[in-house]
Amino acid sequence: MYSVDYDEGAIRDYLDRVRWLRKQQVAQKVISDFVSEIEGLEADISADGNRFPVIDGSRAKGDAIYKAEPTRKHKYSLIFILEGKKAYILAVAAPERRPGYWLKRVIKP
Repeated sequence: MYSVDYDEGAIRDYLDRVRWLRKQQVAQKVISDFVSEIEGLEADISADGNRFPVIDGSRAKGDAIYKAEPTRKHKYSLIFILEGKKAYILAVAAPERRPGYWLKRVIKP
């Protein structure tokens, strides 16, 4: 079991999506579905983060970078590292974002 923490950039990714959905005036259920999908991925990572694929060739401070992907409806992925009993979410990544945009984020698990 891993405790899960988020990089400030990952929190921004998440909140930006929620704000965008609200600005589009989508039904509250769409926003709730997005939140539930992210929470589901987070729970999966907490339960067994090692089961997700390592992103080939990616290293950050010697730690493998994993990708939990994608949520059903919204197609968002969680990019994370594992260190000891901690999972550190680097990005709540939209499919249309530039690959690796999150690489410069400070890793502080």
